[in-house]
Amino acid sequence: MNFAFDSLKIKSLKIEKKIRGKKRFVEERPYVHVLLTAPKGQLKSTVLRELSSFHGTPVFTDVSFAALVGSIDKDTKQVMPAGAWHCRNNFLILDEWNFRTDGHDDTLKALLQLTESGEFSRRLARYAAAFESDKNELPLYFMAKDGAIRVKTRFSLVLASMYDLTRRTQKDTEALISRMIPYHYEMSREELNAYAAGKEILHLAQKENVPLEVKIKHSRYKKILSYCAGAKDENFLRTVGDVARCFAIYGWKPALFDFIIERKNIAENNIQRAREQNAERYAGLVQNQRIQQKPEEV
Repeated sequence: MNFAFDSLKIKSLKIEKKIRGKKRFVEERPYVHVLLTAPKGQLKSTVLRELSSFHGTPVFTDVSFAALVGSIDKDTKQVMPAGAWHCRNNFLILDEWNFRTDGHDDTLKALLQLTESGEFSRRLARYAAAFESDKNELPLYFMAKDGAIRVKTRFSLVLASMYDLTRRTQKDTEALISRMIPYHYEMSREELNAYAAGKEILHLAQKENVPLEVKIKHSRYKKILSYCAGAKDENFLRTVGDVARCFAIYGWKPALFDFIIERKNIAENNIQRAREQNAERYAGLVQNQRIQQKPEEV
C-alpha cells in the first residue's frame, strides 16, 4: 500500500526505449494499482478503513458506472462529479468488488481505461449545464461540455474482494488484473488474536523526497528487463512496468522486485488453471449432451 501511494507522487515517468533502431523516451504510467483478496473474516474492511483514514479518501462499495465516471441529475441538469475525479492524486478504494460474469460490465470497461491512461469520456443522453474543473488542476480535468462528460485523472486503485478474482476467466477481468499487483492473504488464528489484543494490522508510511519527474535510461531499463526474465509471458511487459515503477521510487531493490514478479506470476498461473478447468467442463458438457442424444440423432 505504501508503494502504491508513493507512486502517486511521481508526476512524470519516462523510460528510454529502443524503437525502430532509435532510442527515445516514452511516457509511462507512474502509479500502481493493488488487488487485495482474502476470505471473509480476514479484516479486509478494517485494512481499507485504516487506509481511508490515513490518506483522507473514501471507501466505495458497489460503485456504479455513473458514480465512477460522472452523471447528470435528471431534475437539476447539474453535473454529478465522478468518483474517479473526486479521488484524484489519491487512492480510489473499492470494497467487496465482484465482477459480473457476462463480460459487458460498463464499470469494468471504464476502469480499464482509467487505470491505464486516466482518461475517459462518455456521450450524454440529456442536456446538462456546462461544467469545467478549476484550471489550477491542469493537466487533470473534469468537464461536461458539448454533450459529453470528459475526465482526465490519476489515482491508485485499491480493489478488495472476498473472491479470488484471479480465478475468473473473462477477458476484461484478466485485463484489469494484469494492470494490478495482486495480493491474496489469509491470517492465522495467532495473527487475528494479536490484532484483537491491539497489534497494528497495517503499517502506513510515506517515503520522503520522491522525485516529481523520473527518467530511466535505456541501460537501466535493459537491466530491469533482464531481471524480469522469470515473469510469465502473457504478463511480462506489465510486470516489467511495475518493477520499473518500483525502481523509480526506491532504486534497485531486488526483494521488492521479486515480490512483484512472484505475485503477478501467481495470478497468471491461477488464470491459466481457471481457463483449463473451464475448457474441461465445457468439453464434459458437450460429451454428456452427445451421450444423452438418441442413436438416430448422433
